[in-house]
Amino acid sequence: GELLLKNVRPAQSYTLEGRGKGMLGLAHAAADITLGDDPAGGTLLVFLAAGHADGGIIRLGRALIGHSAQAIIDGFFVSIGERMHVAVEALPQDRG
Repeated sequence: GELLLKNVRPAQSYTLEGRGKGMLGLAHAAADITLGDDPAGGTLLVFLAAGHADGGIIRLGRALIGHSAQAIIDGFFVSIGERMHVAVEALPQDRG
């Protein structure tokens, strides 16, 4: 697979795109990430992600893939926080 960083505006926003192909088919995802000052202190990171999959991946079911993707995304940002020695806390998801 590959991971690309696009639309980079240092310390403001960027787009993270990834794609991969395997035995179960093709998957592609992108996240628009915005950074800002958190009124409580620290940095607020907000992202909006979308993805597409085909082949056998779709047959696994959207809910399973969605929960798995969220776990990977959360783990990614927790890992970055650990390497930077800062606490990372996920905000509740907007179900609106």
